[in-house]
Amino acid sequence: FDEYFGGSQDNGTWKSKTGETASAASEYVFNIGGDGFEVIWHNTNDNLMIGGYQGNGFMRSTNRGLSWVSATSGLTGTHPFISKLANSRNLPDRIFALSSDGVFVSNNFGMNWSLTPITEKWGQGSLMDVDVSLADEDIVWAGLGMTSELNLHVSTNGGASFNIANNY
Repeated sequence: FDEYFGGSQDNGTWKSKTGETASAASEYVFNIGGDGFEVIWHNTNDNLMIGGYQGNGFMRSTNRGLSWVSATSGLTGTHPFISKLANSRNLPDRIFALSSDGVFVSNNFGMNWSLTPITEKWGQGSLMDVDVSLADEDIVWAGLGMTSELNLHVSTNGGASFNIANNY
């Protein structure tokens, strides 16, 4: 089935009905409260979903959205209002999120997180972003901007460490 799952700022996170092909006329089901932002639906296990609300308030489902549990174990620091998630189709269990402390990685689809600290030219704000290369799942980009105080950072080892991409 073509089912959809997505966040909507000010309106929470919604999913089309399970087992039905979604269309513009479909009825969607409310799943997670707060400001809905990025979501990830595991691409090899359709029971696994993660989404959230502002400030890295992530929630995880193991039954295709029928129930949800908190997915914030290990997250620290000041979290951006606009919660960001990223993963690779080749490694769907490994997901990334951000905070003022650096980049978080979960290798078990959000059950717990570990921090890769970034202290040099790293900032915190609502426009922070993290993304995984489409060409190589071990290349991860993260940051808030490129100024004299901030830089983009890149990992070439799956988020184990990050380096400044270039000095402004």
